[in-house]
Amino acid sequence: MAADPAAGARIGRVGYALPILPSLADAAIGRHQGLLAKVLRYMVIGLAVTAVYDLAVVILTHWQGVAALESAVIAYCLAAPFSYLGHRFYTFCSDAKVRPELTRFLLAAPWSFAASLAGMFVMTSLLGLPAIAGALAATVLVPLGNFLILSYRVFLPSPAGS
Repeated sequence: MAADPAAGARIGRVGYALPILPSLADAAIGRHQGLLAKVLRYMVIGLAVTAVYDLAVVILTHWQGVAALESAVIAYCLAAPFSYLGHRFYTFCSDAKVRPELTRFLLAAPWSFAASLAGMFVMTSLLGLPAIAGALAATVLVPLGNFLILSYRVFLPSPAGS
């Protein structure tokens, strides 16, 4: 099947590759709607959002003198719009109405924070492992949980025939 040159950077039904995403990622991922392609797009957005978050934390703590916990909250708030927009337009190529979808996204967002804290508590307080074990557990479990929540509760497929 030949690629449609008029499609340009179009991915899926309505999504467009964000200009900040490397074209190499688009080439590796392809223009498919399969689960593997969606997982790879999710990872690209996740890395970009993580970079925004980490950069904000570094700037706030090291250059502005903001306390670590406050920096984490501010950075999370700064990164959240990138997460929503990236996943809406690139990962899930959503064409749903913004208000209900954004509401579902905001209601699902605290899962990450709670899961990270729970993982850290279990690994350090209950199992007596070092903090790095809690961080590694969160690094694996939180993205997996977020992908499932975003896939099945936030960015819902369009009804058939729409």
